Amino acid sequence: MKLEKYDLVKIFLLSRKLERSQGNVRMAIKLYWRLMLYLTKIIERTVYRFRIDTKGHKILNFGCGTHLIRGLNSDLFPVHRYFRGLKKPDVFLTGTFVPPRLDGFFEAIICEHVLEHLFPHDAFTLLCNFRRMLQPGGFLQISVPSIIRLLDCKGDTHSFDVISVNNIIYNYQHHFMYDESSLVSLLTAAGFHSIMPNSFESSAWKPYLTREREPESIYILARNSQ
Repeated sequence: MKLEKYDLVKIFLLSRKLERSQGNVRMAIKLYWRLMLYLTKIIERTVYRFRIDTKGHKILNFGCGTHLIRGLNSDLFPVHRYFRGLKKPDVFLTGTFVPPRLDGFFEAIICEHVLEHLFPHDAFTLLCNFRRMLQPGGFLQISVPSIIRLLDCKGDTHSFDVISVNNIIYNYQHHFMYDESSLVSLLTAAGFHSIMPNSFESSAWKPYLTREREPESIYILARNSQ
């Protein structure tokens, strides 16, 4: 087995970062995002129940963060962006509720690095609601961080960066790490079909994806069976 040499300074820096993220700072961040989720749910169930401006876009970028595409960009209600004057999403969606206007509306949904922030039972609910929002035969392009790529296991030797593995599992408010099989199982249970792993380069939705995430990501494409 190949043994890697590590810079202890890097390990200790990550250790301190994880310690802070699992203490008071993590609690504050968790409470903040709970508030954002709560505010977004209110918007979904009141304002969006009667009216939602889709701006004519038929492609939904769910959980867009700072990556805005030429489509309908959605995220939780971003109080911090208002204060900092940053670009905001077009609409505010949690994925726990489907506004009537969005039922069967989209031709495609892009969901990059979102599912790992959810426990599998919540991810399943989100996928079911994605299916409701898609037109019959509509596409869902998903990507999540890949532990397999980081481990890079080859035969008898193991060559991987343990710092990166710990960082991706325990940092960024991640709750559950997926592989291709678990994602395919969730998508199948949610009612999708023609489910297949793809890649950044082979995806028909490549112009809407974040290139910087390609080296660390798993990609799955699925279609709505309705």
